[in-house]
Amino acid sequence: MSFRCLEVFHMNDEEKTDLTDYLPEYLKSFQEIREIMRTETIELQKLREHHEQYADDRFPVTCGERGAARLEQMLGILPPPNDSLESRRFRILSRWNLAAPYHIAFLEQQLEMLCGKDGYRLYMDFAEGSLLSKTGTYRNMIVLKTFSKAFGMAAIRLGFAVAHPTLAIALKAAKSPYNVNTMTQAVGCVLLSHPDYIKSCIEDIKRSRDDLHSRLCTLAAAKDDILGVWNTQANFVLLRLSDARETAGRMAARGVAVRNLGDYLRVSAGGPPENRAVIRLLDEILH
Repeated sequence: MSFRCLEVFHMNDEEKTDLTDYLPEYLKSFQEIREIMRTETIELQKLREHHEQYADDRFPVTCGERGAARLEQMLGILPPPNDSLESRRFRILSRWNLAAPYHIAFLEQQLEMLCGKDGYRLYMDFAEGSLLSKTGTYRNMIVLKTFSKAFGMAAIRLGFAVAHPTLAIALKAAKSPYNVNTMTQAVGCVLLSHPDYIKSCIEDIKRSRDDLHSRLCTLAAAKDDILGVWNTQANFVLLRLSDARETAGRMAARGVAVRNLGDYLRVSAGGPPENRAVIRLLDEILH
């Protein structure tokens, strides 16, 4: 019955939910059962609507009144009286896009507020730091690690999480059984047993990222469509464009995949040939 409830809950909006349809045939003839199902159907529909609205409220372009109020509070926006929801959404999105992208200095500032000036060490693959020691202190903190970036092993779909024992037990209880196969785990163990190799890979990626950033800055000086270029503490460069969505589509049509993030493109660093190919393509597309 639980799997059928999940099926009902994820129906398309056009489909009308009727829990009676999920009853065994011999129960459908009982009026009492049908009435119970009719009442439960109404409650399920309300729950479904609340669930959909909760998801919509997380994003400026789809939020409702409650979601808009939360985002306005986060961004320090005081809407005028009787303002329409569309105007509030536009104002939230405008303020959101004016903010600089999330960067390492902002993260360090937030961590210093939480842990004190010397109360933390920031260790990430490209930023050289670690928060693992804090997972035993904070019950609501999870440190995630992917093998897709510095390890260059996105195809094996492997990562891990480190958290307080209380939280780790809850995560283990909720996760799917056997969600990582034995071969993938073996590959992960081999990779983790060669720290010198991993370090050399990280240095190669950082050099490639810095080279890509330098080339994009040079291109930005000649292209009005490029509104900003940011280097990062990861394996990509962030690019703000006058029309990022169209540019991403045109690049995809030419066989180059980049991540569209609103007004920004996330351009991952590759080897020298890949970096040069990205620059050549952007030079052709942008004005």
